[in-house]
Amino acid sequence: MKKQIDLSKLSPTPENGLFQNEAENRERMGLANLPPKDKENSAWSILRRTLFPFFNLVLYGIGVAFLIFSLVLNAQGRKDLVDAYF
Repeated sequence: MKKQIDLSKLSPTPENGLFQNEAENRERMGLANLPPKDKENSAWSILRRTLFPFFNLVLYGIGVAFLIFSLVLNAQGRKDLVDAYF
């Protein structure tokens, strides 16, 4: 659990700002004003999130099953069924 810090002692005025040692003390106490971590995504992570959610994976599986089924029917000489339904 974080320890409560009395910020009234640490509140500088905008005109005066902080001295270097005050800024270092704040950083040691975990009160540094750091920029947020980089939120940019790589092209691969964007593609992965877009192309491979669960619903799309189910649809890809159904498509592969249809493809295999049509290949099996063609191999068995049932081209009439493949032409009619695929």
